[in-house]
Amino acid sequence: MPSHQSLFLFSFFVIIQLLLASANCPPSINCGHLGQIEFPFTTPQHPNCGMLTIHGCDDPEPESTKSIQNNNRWFNILEIKPFTITIRDDRLRDLLQQKSCQVLTYNSMFTVNTPLVSSHLQNYVTVFGCNINSTIDLQQMFKGGASNKI
Repeated sequence: MPSHQSLFLFSFFVIIQLLLASANCPPSINCGHLGQIEFPFTTPQHPNCGMLTIHGCDDPEPESTKSIQNNNRWFNILEIKPFTITIRDDRLRDLLQQKSCQVLTYNSMFTVNTPLVSSHLQNYVTVFGCNINSTIDLQQMFKGGASNKI
């Protein structure tokens, strides 16, 4: 078990490194329609200034697509708020629109594994089975409003 002194020295060293790295970092970065982004988000131009790199912020067209890479896949960013990012998984969306049974085995998790950042799935649906020959119209079954499209 590490001693309290070595744990303190390690923590002190980590804090000093973070402070030195952040000395060259802007307090916020303009990212088009997403607005100003701050730590833990950053851009490829400032790789040491955050933990999650947003691509496309430097595009001169403000409404251009902004994206983030995670687990070797790209996700479109819909919104960024302080310490929160909303993404869209286009592959999952395509599988759902095609009513494909592959959606049951598709891993759509966006995971972050660092001591300072965590991730969780906010909106999810439990699916119990898949019958490719089904004639049930899911759109009619779950009709309720424009935001409830399947």
